[in-house]
Amino acid sequence: PALTLLYLRRPFPSSMKSTPRSATQRRLSFFSEAIVAMARVPEPVPPALIAGIFYFDSAPSMEALKTVVRERLLTMPRFCAKMVCVPSGGVHLVPVEITEVDLEYHVRRVDLEGKEAWTEADLSNFISGLNEKGLDHDRPLWQFTLVDKLVNGRSVLIVVFDHAVADGVAAVASLYKLLDDYQTAPAPSTLAKRVDLPRLSLGAHILAFSWGLVQGFLGPLLPADPKSSLKLAKHLEPSTQKVCTFTAPISLAEIKAVKAKFRGATVNDIILAVATMALRRYYDEAGASVKRVRAICPVNTRDPALDVTTTSLGNSFAPAYFRFPIEAAWDVPRVVWAVKTQVDGLKVSPALAIDGFIASRLLSMLAGWNLHSIATRLILETYGKVTAILSNVPGPESQVSLAGRPVQDLRFMLMAPIGLYVGLFTYNGTATCCICTDAKAEQDPEKIAKHWKPAFEAVKAYADTVGPRAVASGHG
Repeated sequence: PALTLLYLRRPFPSSMKSTPRSATQRRLSFFSEAIVAMARVPEPVPPALIAGIFYFDSAPSMEALKTVVRERLLTMPRFCAKMVCVPSGGVHLVPVEITEVDLEYHVRRVDLEGKEAWTEADLSNFISGLNEKGLDHDRPLWQFTLVDKLVNGRSVLIVVFDHAVADGVAAVASLYKLLDDYQTAPAPSTLAKRVDLPRLSLGAHILAFSWGLVQGFLGPLLPADPKSSLKLAKHLEPSTQKVCTFTAPISLAEIKAVKAKFRGATVNDIILAVATMALRRYYDEAGASVKRVRAICPVNTRDPALDVTTTSLGNSFAPAYFRFPIEAAWDVPRVVWAVKTQVDGLKVSPALAIDGFIASRLLSMLAGWNLHSIATRLILETYGKVTAILSNVPGPESQVSLAGRPVQDLRFMLMAPIGLYVGLFTYNGTATCCICTDAKAEQDPEKIAKHWKPAFEAVKAYADTVGPRAVASGHG
């Protein structure tokens, strides 16, 4: 009966929802505290950093950026506070006066080191270096870095947050609040509402629920993914060096036209199918036969009615497990159907609620006993079972501006202590994917990224051969 009640209260039980709280509460949440502790245990772990990357045709002035910080970012108390380990235990947020925030440190222009302009490779190396150095824990954990000029004539602003400050949804909501268009531009849709539950048959519903129980209670005990060039051989020893790249953009209008040919499919289903096909092509090109490639997907657990930036910055998510159906990746209708079936099952599965509840209680207990080394190891062991972290975060649906300059392109990425990050992001009618690998695993993420556009073209070519909404299953 208790499990039935838990299930009927989908999409999340009230105990998992974020409740409104001050961004400067005395003590961090269990997960945020565990992330901060990773850098402070006897054997520190590389930081988990989230970055928003803004591309401009011409660089905004430093004074304009500092004005944005003073008038928009620092109005969110979590960005105006330090995270301090206190003698009594735990990590507390200690407010800092706005006048004491050192904008010379937090808002900086990068030295091009004698070059007239940077290449994309220079930019990638610089971002990787941010992860190696981390942020100064004696200050608020964020930083703006302006790169005046790339070889294509554009300029770039890199906004970095420590994951303890904000998870993916909170980070995008915070970035959104920095925009000149914040009051008038429509907010990203999934920050305002939950996805609709799929229409499943009774049998499919029962199957998804039953498997969700197994995953929820036994997920951490299930076998780890097999070794591969994308999975860390020693997951307790991640590298500080991350290598990141971005795929070519794909038009959302084209994706929507393709998904219309697959009955019941969503844009998300098509994008995940493309990512699966790109991974399969990478493995085939490397001559590797990999049977199972899974990812942990952080799923937002906040109440959609709340303003994230004023009530629930920090970390408020539950882990969902997604298995890339790479065995089906050369058969377009089969891979789309496999992705759709799995995602539909996750939407009605109790695994998310169970996993989130167990993780929150266990990490909260360890934090209460100040056992941060054990909490850190537990997180690394859990994430070390899978190959990747997968995120899908929506950006603004139309072009926006920042510090008086139109944003020509906007990217989003995560650098975390795991072998592979696959980050799906949409902005102004296009979808891109960030591929970030650990240097101890694959040192050239471009080997994956180059397959992104060809994989979509293969899906599009198949869709062009069938009638409208013709594919309802893996059999065409």
